[in-house]
Amino acid sequence: MPKDEDVLADRIGKPKTKPRKHRDWGGAIIGFVLGLSALGLSRLGWLRLNWDFLSAFTVQAAILAAAALLGLLMPRFKTLATSIFLVLGLAAYGLWPSLPVSGDGPIPAGSKRLRVATFNIHLGIGHTDAILTSLRGLDADVVILAEFNGAAADMIKAIQTQYPFFQICENLDYCDTAIASRFAFTPQNKMLVPDGPAITAVRMGPEFSNTMIVGIHTARFPRPELQNKQMAALTQRLAKETGPMIVAGDFNATGYSRLLQEFAKSLDLSIATSLPSFPSKLGLPQLAIDQIMARRGIVPLGPQMAGDAAGSDHIPLARSFAIPIAP
Repeated sequence: MPKDEDVLADRIGKPKTKPRKHRDWGGAIIGFVLGLSALGLSRLGWLRLNWDFLSAFTVQAAILAAAALLGLLMPRFKTLATSIFLVLGLAAYGLWPSLPVSGDGPIPAGSKRLRVATFNIHLGIGHTDAILTSLRGLDADVVILAEFNGAAADMIKAIQTQYPFFQICENLDYCDTAIASRFAFTPQNKMLVPDGPAITAVRMGPEFSNTMIVGIHTARFPRPELQNKQMAALTQRLAKETGPMIVAGDFNATGYSRLLQEFAKSLDLSIATSLPSFPSKLGLPQLAIDQIMARRGIVPLGPQMAGDAAGSDHIPLARSFAIPIAP
């Protein structure tokens, strides 16, 4: 049935009005261009290492580009659709660590299971009970703690109720890492790395093939030069160590960064975690800066999992490994 304005147009000889098409291309196109541009910027670290911090936002850039592309495919309200897809994408990524996961599965013959966790507890002041509850949920055998106050005797005593073997780094003036374990280990003294990051190292017993466990906490943006210098010094120091090795902690860099990829490659390590862990506020972390890596020969078991933030601005991550045992 013709509209009233069309009937009137026929009577007075004016052209009929055309129906509006709510396509709204502009915002979606801008979003797509921004997303692709951000992806390009995230690769600048391969040209100059001081720009490597931009790689931390690789996932968000990809989500923006994908959301805008989906928005462009919508018949109407393209910019609104892009905005909705962007919010949903970021929320889904942040909720990923909270998804339930399956068990580790069978342990390969000739191997022994070791479950490792990393947790930046943000000093943990006033949150000891919550931290212990979170660690119980992770059921880890070895835990690397970052931003740990080495002088917190009460916290150490509380943690030792679950993990009787405890090692803090040697230089408490600048070091804020610790390693807690259910199993006995040998502290690796003299592991202080000049110009390197905060580091604590232990070596597990022969039942775990004397695997070295290294916990670290590096500098972060806006000090990329310091972080690069620290990682170079750490790489040089750990290259002297032979045998099985697991390195974990707060790297302040994601798996997309040149810094982390070159570190892993130089030490024959594979990155075994990818869950976003920071910031924990609102339960939607966006940056995967806490990592667990294992040297070749150590096989990841089952899925990675996350725990409760327990008052920290990070959430803890855990992964099980099969450690080959020499006959």
